[in-house]
Amino acid sequence: MQNTFSTLGLLHAIEFPPVVIPDAQPAVSALQQLDQASNLISVAQAPTVCTPTLSIIIPAYNESKTILRVLESVEKLDVSKQVIVVDDGSTDGTREIIRSLHGRQGIETVLHDRNSGKGAAIQSGIRLAIGEIVIVQDADLEYNPQDILTVIQPILDGESDVVFGSR
Repeated sequence: MQNTFSTLGLLHAIEFPPVVIPDAQPAVSALQQLDQASNLISVAQAPTVCTPTLSIIIPAYNESKTILRVLESVEKLDVSKQVIVVDDGSTDGTREIIRSLHGRQGIETVLHDRNSGKGAAIQSGIRLAIGEIVIVQDADLEYNPQDILTVIQPILDGESDVVFGSR
């Protein structure tokens, strides 16, 4: 099975605490000032790379009627996220819709050449997932994407390492 991946160019924010170089004292040479500044810089904390908190995998097979509504709802979620849409060989136009998302900010796409099942679609999404939490949102709107935040809240609160949902 051959997959086509589009990778989102992620912007990483690097934060450094401000470095204040003390005013020169008459008894301190320029070399000593430089040494003091160097020491201040070396104790600055390491850069922090911001990654999405949540990777949302959306496996889709022949879901042309609902895929855009699912994406619209997922994009509205107020959480740092990575959205991975996997078309599993659709023949109803879903594939073309997903292909049109290529390059859209915040969305990564995977296209399977042939239908391999939901498990294979989820595996393809997991390979791209970089979030601390991964969740699967079906493309058929069987589950409301607005419930995602409720489902992951125990993890965000540190109460659980994993949450399983059932209908």
